Amino acid sequence: MTKHREVELKLELGAEGDALRKHELLADIPCSSKVQRTVYFDTPKGLLRSKGFSLRVRTVGGKWTQTVKQSVDEAAGLFDRSEWEAEIRPQPDLEAAGETPLLKAVGLKALRKVRPVVTSDVTRTTWILGAGGGEIELCLDEGSIGAPDRQSPIHELELELRQGDPLDLMKVARALAEQLPLKLGVLTKAERGFYIAQGKLDTAYKSDKVAIRTDMGVGESFAAIVHSCLKHFRLNEPLVLEKRDASALHQCRVAMRRLRSAFWLFAPYVEDEGTSRIRDELRWFASCFGQARNLDVLTKRLDEQLTPATRKSLSTARSSAYDDVEAVLAAPRSHLFMLDLVEWVEFGAWRESELARSGIKKVARQRLDARWKKVQRKGAALADLPEEARHRLRIDIKKLRYATEFLWSLYEKQDRERRAFASDLAKMQEDLGYLNDIATAGELIASLPELRDAQFAPSPDPKEARRHLKKAQKSHDRLVASGAYWR
Repeated sequence: MTKHREVELKLELGAEGDALRKHELLADIPCSSKVQRTVYFDTPKGLLRSKGFSLRVRTVGGKWTQTVKQSVDEAAGLFDRSEWEAEIRPQPDLEAAGETPLLKAVGLKALRKVRPVVTSDVTRTTWILGAGGGEIELCLDEGSIGAPDRQSPIHELELELRQGDPLDLMKVARALAEQLPLKLGVLTKAERGFYIAQGKLDTAYKSDKVAIRTDMGVGESFAAIVHSCLKHFRLNEPLVLEKRDASALHQCRVAMRRLRSAFWLFAPYVEDEGTSRIRDELRWFASCFGQARNLDVLTKRLDEQLTPATRKSLSTARSSAYDDVEAVLAAPRSHLFMLDLVEWVEFGAWRESELARSGIKKVARQRLDARWKKVQRKGAALADLPEEARHRLRIDIKKLRYATEFLWSLYEKQDRERRAFASDLAKMQEDLGYLNDIATAGELIASLPELRDAQFAPSPDPKEARRHLKKAQKSHDRLVASGAYWR
């Protein structure tokens, strides 16, 4: 098989293919269109995917091509992969596949068990662009993808670097995104097909563990975390827009909070002239989810107490809040921010600094220590803390929790200790969160005349408040007794 290195930027376009064709960047460039069918193979238990490989057979005009692709790290938007191609007959050629790293990764016995799992049928329209002295292949795929019993439309834009600087991909994408509603693609076609086949895109998506290795530097680790957060966000965004799904909106908000926590975690190591602007845009973007999420929580909390009038008032307020979220997600500013973030993470000046090349294991210990000391000190006497101080402590706990999740894979030998620590940290956050939810509910009720006039009581029952504080204190004390497992 012939080996290539594929560097491409994946974007999702929606159904605006005609608008893309008329864009000034492409209007005077000739294009070609071909119908292609692609079948993706895997073992019954998904072994190839679990090892970071995909195996596909694509037919275009009676010609069959087999491709093996290998992904190394988490990616969002910008994918850099090795691939091996061979011309074959309609079925997979295991001898050709065996000449790639796939054979060593899964073994011949597993390769013999591969079967078709996902099929895509698309019309691919291709343009060749000159950019910065290099060349970019721009492909628009329109059609469907999925399993035999579960299909989904696909409108995907791929910008593949044929020669030149990867930054040219970002420049072309930005020029398109200024006029078109382009969104980052966070799944390969194979991944998207498998997700559709398993129904994973129909429900809210929770974050995956990030694969941070002990041999990685801070720069690689931070980039992997950012891509994980973007994937977490983008897989939930469609459910927010199409169904106004409360769980998906919550996960979108969590994804952005995790991303902001990642900036805190690596703050001394990711500084350059662009960092401040990226942080500011992230703060703006993340803020759009708060009101909708608070109204979702309040509606659930008051469910049995609501009258038709108060329920209608809450529903109207929720609809307005979701309208605001949709407006932000549809804004060109949001699309450009996502592209800017990916470009800065991959090509920012900070990646070349000595700090960014620091070993992750030592830095992880220092940064976890810094946050843990705050939680340990502030949580020593929870009952005596003023409400605002408890709120700040809860934020510190959340940041520590996200940090331990990001760096989870570094401490496999301390599995029992890290799981116990994570459990107590989550319980402490939940109990303090109860009190924060009550305070937020009071502010929301005061802002809605129908609820305010109905005299809903936002204050917690004193006994219930003491119970949650007592539980949080016990969790804190267990954390102190068990100690920092990363040390």
